[in-house]
Amino acid sequence: MIVQFSIVPLGVGVSVSEYVAKVIKIVDESGLSYKLHAMGTIVEGEWDEIMDLIKEDEQKLNNVG
Repeated sequence: MIVQFSIVPLGVGVSVSEYVAKVIKIVDESGLSYKLHAMGTIVEGEWDEIMDLIKEDEQKLNNVG
């Protein structure tokens, strides 16, 4: 399965680089095949692996800052 997703941290101010870096680190450490592009990330893997990755991104971003 191939999934494209974007995570947009709302209400955190102008700079979102800290959040983008955190998401990229989590995606990279997942071991899944991925490709970054200007509007999001494309990930290839099994459904459950991808959904777990997206959930982890969302949960960890809530703890940044």
